[in-house]
Amino acid sequence: MRKFTALSILAAFVLSCVTPPLGFAQTLTAVGLMPAPGTMVALTPAFTPAHLRGMVIHPDDPFKFDFIVYRGDEALSSA
Repeated sequence: MRKFTALSILAAFVLSCVTPPLGFAQTLTAVGLMPAPGTMVALTPAFTPAHLRGMVIHPDDPFKFDFIVYRGDEALSSA
């Protein structure tokens, strides 16, 4: 078991030295997954999430609340 562990660590080390890592920005730019430095990146479209707009507190029953929720750009699910 120790030989297998040592060989697998050695193989991982050798492969990391030979192949370029894909996590660096330079590599991602060369592959085409990121734009080249200096190019303009377009903005994402505006999005308004659902949020609490207000709350109604009933004076006759202080533990009864009505929440006014702004729906936002997407329809809310029951969750």
